[in-house]
Amino acid sequence: DTLTITKATTTLELGDLPDVVYSTTPITLQSTATGDRPVLYFVTGSASASGNVVTLKTAGTVRVTAYVARTNDYESAYETKTFNVSKAQVGVAMPDVSAVYTGLGQSLSTTVSNESETLTVDVDVVYTDASGTIVSSPTDAGIYTATATVNDSRNSGSTTGTLTILQAPLSITADAQSKEYLEANPVLTLTYTGF
Repeated sequence: DTLTITKATTTLELGDLPDVVYSTTPITLQSTATGDRPVLYFVTGSASASGNVVTLKTAGTVRVTAYVARTNDYESAYETKTFNVSKAQVGVAMPDVSAVYTGLGQSLSTTVSNESETLTVDVDVVYTDASGTIVSSPTDAGIYTATATVNDSRNSGSTTGTLTILQAPLSITADAQSKEYLEANPVLTLTYTGF
């Protein structure tokens, strides 16, 4: 008689992977496999992995596959799970500004920060005039509402502010003239600035 021993089935359990908010803090994967065999991890989507440590790259979906190789005694096994990474909410500061008309476009400055640091990310700022019309570069005197929105694959945030462009003061300067008594008034030459 012949005794045939088949390979044992491998039981592999990949730990829970709940949805997360984007962070630079790595995620450590946990798995158990029959026979305490090493588990390899393959990560695709919005993250990368080194060993069992996952580093988030952007907001989006992450797919994790845990794999145990076949041995002389056990079959191979794999388990796949996915989780979602949502954008982190960040603070956007955009102080209101009142500026005097210069004939050039005016703008507001933005600062983006999380709980621990100032971030360098793209911010889209849209200006609208008093009639609600979008203005690409406010130049004329008036009040403009500005909406700043973070344009980033990891972070999300927005705020509003007001840009007020004041009318430039008008200055009129006359050339110095003189006359003698009973002479006709001299012609004055005026210089205008501020418009």
